[in-house]
Amino acid sequence: MFADQFTCGNLFRQIRERRHLKIADVQGPLHKTSVSFFETKDANIRLFSLMEILKPTMTEPQEFFELIDQTHSQLRRFFRELSTLYESLDLEGLQMLLTDYHEIKRSETPQYMLKLIVMSCIAKVKEQIPVLSAEDEECIQQFLLTEGRWFHFEYLVYANLCHSLSNRVNDRLLRHMVNKYQEFHLSRYDEAFVGAFYNISARYLKDADYDRALSMLDIVADFPVKNTALYLRHHVAFIRLAVPILKYQDQDAKKKLAALLMATEIIDPKLYKTNMAWMKSLSLDPEAILNNIT
Repeated sequence: MFADQFTCGNLFRQIRERRHLKIADVQGPLHKTSVSFFETKDANIRLFSLMEILKPTMTEPQEFFELIDQTHSQLRRFFRELSTLYESLDLEGLQMLLTDYHEIKRSETPQYMLKLIVMSCIAKVKEQIPVLSAEDEECIQQFLLTEGRWFHFEYLVYANLCHSLSNRVNDRLLRHMVNKYQEFHLSRYDEAFVGAFYNISARYLKDADYDRALSMLDIVADFPVKNTALYLRHHVAFIRLAVPILKYQDQDAKKKLAALLMATEIIDPKLYKTNMAWMKSLSLDPEAILNNIT
């Protein structure tokens, strides 16, 4: 892998040389020797100094750190492995993953949140109800309602646990998440933010709780139309059409959903596949829906 081939200093030198820059072009307030030692001997460098010498290379710190951490991110590895095991319904593999968190206690957040996510997946594969204990629900609430901004990890935790929480808890946490997102967010949070809406609404639809699924949409009714909001609007439209189909077999809704799906296949094939899988999980026949195109 790329990150295995370069130390932090060597990676910086590769970027600098790729941009046809000399050390003098990037050194800023640092001495040339400091930059040279950083590149050749991987000498320590202060974070703000690194950010300064990255500026002339037109490389954002986020990209640089992602390149360095490409193969070593604990969180990235965790969710990649979890997704593979859960999608294949590998109960034994999930239970083995849980053993890594066997000694983790509730006081050890954020590790305990990862433990709960694995426990939630195991319970869903086993079709256990309830998925989480009252004590664990309270633990999740306390963690997510703690004063302060939500960063990427908070969105990931909620998106992966919301389908296992009670309606009472979700009613509170969903509104809180939206408020935190509107106060502050980075674009990298968007996927987990939208994922939370997918997972919650899927739970409501499977429970035939159509009124709650629709009322959930009111929370984001006034979201500005940009970036993630476009995906959110797609999701809102999907839910609004799915509810009358599930409740009344509404023919007009079937035609509109078919049109939405046809457009989605052209615009975002990955999202189209997600919609197809979701429809099957709700016992909606995708082919029957698409046959409503006239």
